[in-house]
Amino acid sequence: FTADTDDDNDGVADVDDAFPLDPTETLDTDSDGVGNNADADDDNDGVLDVNDAFPLDPTRSVEGPNTAPTIAIEGSATVTLDVGEIFIDPGALAVDDEDGDLTSSVIVINPIDSSVPGSYTVEYRVTDSGGLTSAVTRTVTVIQPLSSGALRFAAGQVIELPVIGTALNAPNGDALVVPTTATAASINVTAVTPGGSGFITVWPCGVARPLASNLNYVAGDVVPNGVLAPIGSNGKVCLYSLVDTDLVVDVAGWFEGDAFVGATPLRLRDTRETSRVTSAQELVLQVADIDASTADGSATRVPADVGAVALNVTVVSPDSAGFVTVYPCGTRPLASNVNYTAGQIVPNGVIAPVSANGEVCIYSLAPTDIIVDLAGWFPGDAFTAATPQRLVDTRDGTGGQQGKLIPTGQLNVPVHGQTLSVSGNSAQVPLSATAAALNVTIVNPERAGFATVWPCSAERPLASNLNFVSGQVVANNVIAPIGDQGSVCFYTNVPSDIIVDIAGYFSGDAGNQFVGSTPKRYIDTRSSLGPVPE
Repeated sequence: FTADTDDDNDGVADVDDAFPLDPTETLDTDSDGVGNNADADDDNDGVLDVNDAFPLDPTRSVEGPNTAPTIAIEGSATVTLDVGEIFIDPGALAVDDEDGDLTSSVIVINPIDSSVPGSYTVEYRVTDSGGLTSAVTRTVTVIQPLSSGALRFAAGQVIELPVIGTALNAPNGDALVVPTTATAASINVTAVTPGGSGFITVWPCGVARPLASNLNYVAGDVVPNGVLAPIGSNGKVCLYSLVDTDLVVDVAGWFEGDAFVGATPLRLRDTRETSRVTSAQELVLQVADIDASTADGSATRVPADVGAVALNVTVVSPDSAGFVTVYPCGTRPLASNVNYTAGQIVPNGVIAPVSANGEVCIYSLAPTDIIVDLAGWFPGDAFTAATPQRLVDTRDGTGGQQGKLIPTGQLNVPVHGQTLSVSGNSAQVPLSATAAALNVTIVNPERAGFATVWPCSAERPLASNLNFVSGQVVANNVIAPIGDQGSVCFYTNVPSDIIVDIAGYFSGDAGNQFVGSTPKRYIDTRSSLGPVPE
């Protein structure tokens, strides 16, 4: 008796036959219990045998090398959410030459926390049967939305303005979110038709309101001032008004890291308590190696080697028309920071380069009292201080334009490549500079109006840096983001002469820099934009 070694007599020994009792089948390549003859996809790779150049090889199905799958997001590549808003993911589609539709195999990596403002990257990735992976991303930005419901300030009220987590646009149009690492904001504050004489104070929320002022006004005024506003520990900047007034606030960027150390505003000098400043008797201020308080109220000290400080300089009751120049003690430059007429109270923010012995000098053409408050300082390399230098004066053609700036045009002022005096040496503003510290003065406008300063690569924004009435001479400090072509643009809505002085520039690296933006309006109590005063 001889045992049968091929029970189904199909020519394949039972030991080699996946189906020893079925003469129609001998192989089951994918081990799915269906013989290759009956199985339409022998290697179970998702590609039918009739379409598979390698029906018994699950790692490939077409001639030539395996190609990576194609993946594409559904919907927009950028999404913006308000804080607390749920992200509804449109998903992604994936296909592969070898494996067909792989959409169901897409893996999503979603790090979004919609309770925390910031920029998040959602990743979609898929891997084919040959081990090749493709990925795409979507950017989701979570922002703190601007408030509404703002009303005209009543006397003694405070607005708490959220800054951290709010949305801005870079000069090239890219979306920005003010990060939690931001230490201060560059803002322009305008008091509009106050009900009486008074002042506005800007300070970091979370500490007591300091004895300091950023704007001074009289009834019916429209008064702007540029402010470097330290941000409080709750991400907000506080604003107080002594009397009722409307308020406009525009934001043009922020500082992060050690680029700027914001202080709780500190009064350095009030000459009403000593003697007036005259053209023959300048005010000399020690600003380095002095005690100060940080934005959270902690005691600190201005470094002995500080290169520049942020001041608010207020002229009080000058005897006649004139101007004030703030400069590093030494040779006084041809530049001005505050312009005034007899009896006025006029403030202006000043980024003041510091002399080698830690002093700042203040000159006034006419006898006047002066109040000086410290708002912070620049300890590192992010700001390069220069002796103030005139870039533009349309009255005499300095800078290329002679004659008033008119509403149908704009003035384009190159900043990159300008030669400045830095610590007594000539130095050009580098291509890496992101913003310039400017003092902008409007002279003899033909009627009431405003001026706007912005990076030339962006469209002119709904924002203002100076407000004026017919015949005024009005100055304001502006930290002006530089456009992609290296220039800053200026516009006035009525014919006006304009003077532009530069006192330095900003650069730096990620995490330790000034991030400039196209100016954006955050508060306008006339149209209910902004938080409700309390």
